[in-house]
Amino acid sequence: MKSLDEAKKCWNANRELKDLPENALREIVRQRVRKEKKVLFEYFWASYFWQFIIYVAMTRLIILFWGDWRVVSICFVGILIYVPFTTIFIKKFTWMAGKTNGSSQSLYSNLKVQWDKMNDFFVFKKRFDWLGIPVSCFILTLIIFKLWVPGGWEEHVAGALIVYLFAIAAFLTATVMENKKKFKEPLYKLGLIIKEIERGQ
Repeated sequence: MKSLDEAKKCWNANRELKDLPENALREIVRQRVRKEKKVLFEYFWASYFWQFIIYVAMTRLIILFWGDWRVVSICFVGILIYVPFTTIFIKKFTWMAGKTNGSSQSLYSNLKVQWDKMNDFFVFKKRFDWLGIPVSCFILTLIIFKLWVPGGWEEHVAGALIVYLFAIAAFLTATVMENKKKFKEPLYKLGLIIKEIERGQ
């Protein structure tokens, strides 16, 4: 434990990483990576729960309004849009849940691959948001006006449009904050770890 504490002080003081014991270096890197991955997994469970709600809500609307083919078609389209995102979402996060092991060199290689995978997912997520946010907001507006507003959106077009635009503004604001906290900051910090290891090699 003493050597590990000394190694952490050495790291924080920006001394050469080659001066650190290999085991201590590996443990420090794993601790820092674990911290960043924890933030990502918090996003994973929140997003997974949200997607579950979307699927349940659209399925319920299909059952409730079976025969109203406009509503049914919109819900089916929403499901078809979310399915590929959910599939890739689970696949990439399952991969990122894997533990790194081996020598400091293999740990460095795993970090590089992990950063690339994480960045690829972030790029995919940002592209999906351009489609997913409008669709999610439209479905949310549909649910509100179809279930709780007499006459539905057909008789309250202006009101539905206001709710839709407000929902988009709220979702965009939340998404920007989420991307910064759950992706940009972890990616930046992992990038710093990689650069520190490169400098010490």
